[in-house]
Amino acid sequence: MKWVWVGFGGVALSAFVFSQIHHLRQRECVMLESSTTLADTGLHSAAEQARQVRTESGNNRLSREIKDFEHKSKAYRSPATATSVIVKVYNQDVFRGFLLIERHNPPYGKALPGGFVEYGESIEQTALREMKEECGVIISQLEQFRVYSSPNRDPRLHVIDIVQVARIDDVAPEAGTDASKVLICTKENIPWQEMAFDHAKILEDYLEWEKSHTVL
Repeated sequence: MKWVWVGFGGVALSAFVFSQIHHLRQRECVMLESSTTLADTGLHSAAEQARQVRTESGNNRLSREIKDFEHKSKAYRSPATATSVIVKVYNQDVFRGFLLIERHNPPYGKALPGGFVEYGESIEQTALREMKEECGVIISQLEQFRVYSSPNRDPRLHVIDIVQVARIDDVAPEAGTDASKVLICTKENIPWQEMAFDHAKILEDYLEWEKSHTVL
């Protein structure tokens, strides 16, 4: 009989212990789920805050870059670039004079043919295009002479002029865009006082230069 009670008591004790262990495990699971949920919520909140900070930082940086570009574009405005061509006209290998145009648009006056360099063009390509447009002439040979960059050389804006030299043989130039007429002027009848921009100085410099150089 004694052994029966002992056995019954052992079973009861085991059942109690197992119930307590099960209860503790349930509490641990609840606490773990709760802590995991809080951790996930905290991580999501931190990630969202970090994303917002990055977005605001990016927007602020872009705004600063735009303002900086606007400031620099005003403070560091670049001059325009143009090319003028000293064209020597020959007929049967005899020098006839320099090709000039009468400007159709202001500033008015006589000038060397040429114009502004367009985006994507080389200086040589600009010269070829302007010669065809203004004088109806196709040139195939160019030599660079000098660069003229005085801020006041063009009354419209600051223009850097890269001057080139070309030769045309046995062709008859015709006035085109930006030219009301074309002229062929010998050294003796260049209209110095009527020249636009600083083209009179350019021609004077060239005439002095060619005295001691091989020219086209």
